[in-house]
Amino acid sequence: MVVDDKSPHGQEIKKLCSRFNVQYIRNDARDVSESQRALCLDLGFRHSTADIIVFLDADIIIPTGSIEKHIAYHDRHKVAVVGQVWSIEGGESRVDLEDFSEGNLMQLGKWRPHADVPWSNVDSVHTSDNWWALLGGYSSFRREELAEVGGWDISYKGWGVEDNDLGYRAHKCGYSFIFAQDLKGFHLDHQLTRQEYLAKCSFALRNLRLFVSRYPETAQDRRVEGRLRELEHIVAGVVPVEGRQPTAGGGTITEAT
Repeated sequence: MVVDDKSPHGQEIKKLCSRFNVQYIRNDARDVSESQRALCLDLGFRHSTADIIVFLDADIIIPTGSIEKHIAYHDRHKVAVVGQVWSIEGGESRVDLEDFSEGNLMQLGKWRPHADVPWSNVDSVHTSDNWWALLGGYSSFRREELAEVGGWDISYKGWGVEDNDLGYRAHKCGYSFIFAQDLKGFHLDHQLTRQEYLAKCSFALRNLRLFVSRYPETAQDRRVEGRLRELEHIVAGVVPVEGRQPTAGGGTITEAT
């Protein structure tokens, strides 16, 4: 299933989906000035019928055989499964569309290790309670378990924090997380202008403040506190925008042309 967040290439995407017998859903119920990632994720969840649902952002490629690994994890554990996401600088221009093998993609990509999670593989699993590190762009859930958590919260507009919110609710429901080293996704990095990057940070700041207002106890969490302060400083112009921001799509930051 493909959920299209009002892409300008909607008709081409729809034709491709039809060609490969993939269900196509288009989100037309939004303000054109901002995306609704949480709504699109939830649309995918609500319209799917499978027992296991794998979420994949449009700019992430996964190697052949990945879905079978997701299934294997869920056959043994009651958890949310999160894959590693590697960055391919230069985006789709560097990818051989005829070869999605893991070995080839790893040669193109770079991985920035996450220090706060224990990595697992199917035969050696280490569950975690690190809800903050849930990355919805490459994750999977059993349908009944995601329904128990409540799905994605569509009140988060724009970009950012919808993953953290889902992770926190899953944690409160008693679910653990598996961070799977043998599930690699490869993000096609794209450039952002300085204005686009600051807009993303503004959305994330607004969403994080909404999150903290709903769950006041999280304000004491060092990760939440640190991210809130970082976003406030970026939006206010207190700290300079760096040349590359992995948290906003992974690409380089450029001046508008």
